[in-house]
Amino acid sequence: MLSEKRLSIVNQWDISTAAKQGVYRFLNNDSVSETDLISRLEPAYKGGLEAEGHVLVFQDTVELSYGQLSGKLRIQDQSIGVLSDNKTTGFLAHPGLALSAENNSVLGLSSLKLWSRPYGRQTKQERKYQKQAYEEKESYVWLESLKQSQANLSSAERITFISDRGSDIYELFGRVSELERKADLIIRSSHDRRLSTQQRLSEFLNTQQVGGYLTYSQKERKHRSSRKTNLGVKWAKVKIKRPSSCLGAVAEELELTVVELQEEAQHVPSGEKPICWRLWTTHEVTNLAEAKKIATWYAQRWWIEDFFRLIKKQGFKIEAAQFGTGAALRKLTILTMEQAVKVLALRQGRENIELSANKLFTEQEQVCLQALEVELAGKTKAQQNPYPQYTMAWAAWLIARLGGWTAANMSKRPPGNIVLRRGLERFQLQFKGWQLAQRKHKT
Repeated sequence: MLSEKRLSIVNQWDISTAAKQGVYRFLNNDSVSETDLISRLEPAYKGGLEAEGHVLVFQDTVELSYGQLSGKLRIQDQSIGVLSDNKTTGFLAHPGLALSAENNSVLGLSSLKLWSRPYGRQTKQERKYQKQAYEEKESYVWLESLKQSQANLSSAERITFISDRGSDIYELFGRVSELERKADLIIRSSHDRRLSTQQRLSEFLNTQQVGGYLTYSQKERKHRSSRKTNLGVKWAKVKIKRPSSCLGAVAEELELTVVELQEEAQHVPSGEKPICWRLWTTHEVTNLAEAKKIATWYAQRWWIEDFFRLIKKQGFKIEAAQFGTGAALRKLTILTMEQAVKVLALRQGRENIELSANKLFTEQEQVCLQALEVELAGKTKAQQNPYPQYTMAWAAWLIARLGGWTAANMSKRPPGNIVLRRGLERFQLQFKGWQLAQRKHKT
């Protein structure tokens, strides 16, 4: 049902009261577990995770806020708790979003974990967080995601896990070797770590020569103005020391490669700080081209950020859902993420004539799309679908038209997430009607 409505606010669905009650019963049914729903994510994407070659997995944690439901949820509901501020009602989700390194096609979710923090939980000091084993810490989710992703990406020849500052964890670096197969990391530095030479990382990098430059287009953000700038690139292999707070059987020193990208002062607008990325990686980096490749892969982190925006206010509005239990909200989140992945896959395949529409659409759905093509195409050549039938690009063009996109050059004004989400919703309604018409015709 969610695949037809593309919204997470069930009480706004244009369906009968009985049908809505059925949705509520399904999500509140204890026999429908999160584990079962998460296991659906792989086959639901019709073999996307069977990709061979090199796969990039972007992982991060998102907080889902349900402050409007405070006082309305069942008492002692362990499926929901508080967020980072220790007072807002909600839970957390940590997905791994897999893309092909060769063509950037979206493969699906390679991992997903949801959890809650209990009301009235103790502070880190009270819990003696620093003395806890790594497996007992919330940050263990990063390593769990790696293990789950490897299991789901069994056909991949190589996997690189990419994440932001929150995963700059010594135990993670030290224990990645525990994985069944070799995996690589690209993680943005959060700590000015001490090296085996007793220098801090920043002190060491200040002594290194710039090995070349990378042209970077900065989009406008809260503290950044839009600009095209040059980033000086440095790279080096270093040994980092184990922090005193790090317990357990982890090596006293670890060898990693660091890649730094620093904006030149003359390009920095007044009042802004220069762009500076320091990236830890297990990849071998011996020249400028390899350093740029690490930076390019890291820069694609916006995919996971786009994914979070899509499930929240800019798309499915998951935080506006109304349920009486945290368990139901969490199950709805899993189903919503499944559909959000399909929207991203369709957007990324907007011009991909090498990728088959079979990845997202059944044979019947493609026949229906072909029937709709006549009415969706305009009279002029510019208003007609320019892509080969049954390719992802062909399907994306039709879905975009259903979403209200005016037929134009896909490269100059491509449809975005919202248009494609709306188009998929309308297509499912059209497909239902088409199926009914086909049955009547046969009888």
